[in-house]
Amino acid sequence: MTREITAPVTLADAESYFATRLRADAWRAATVDERSQALALAVALLEAACRFEPDATIDDAQGNPTWRPRIIAAFCEEALWLLQRTEPQGATLRALGVTRATVGGIEASFSREDAQGLVCPMARQLVGRLGYFEPDSAQGGAFSSTPLAI
Repeated sequence: MTREITAPVTLADAESYFATRLRADAWRAATVDERSQALALAVALLEAACRFEPDATIDDAQGNPTWRPRIIAAFCEEALWLLQRTEPQGATLRALGVTRATVGGIEASFSREDAQGLVCPMARQLVGRLGYFEPDSAQGGAFSSTPLAI
């Protein structure tokens, strides 16, 4: 199990990632608040949907656990993907398995099975062997699609 990481990815980490990312127009067009909110939701979704392996983290110079660059990239890709979608309405979120949400700090709780369907394909690829996603049992064990992709 991954050790507790209090700040999985910062806005500065995301800005650094997107500085060299091709076709990140939605990120660049977003306000700082929108970027922060997208990143916070991306972290909540990935952490709810994925069980990370112990080697998904590395120790920094002070011995504190931090995410590997690939995992930070996955959080960033998820944030970009969210910015490119229309925000679902409250009823849609409830249908997707949101069990708790707050507005100020953009916190949300999902059941693991429901949250995995809200993770973009690029984030799944970046996580790779460093974590695994709970399959959607209602879809015969396959990952389900999400209305956010519309």
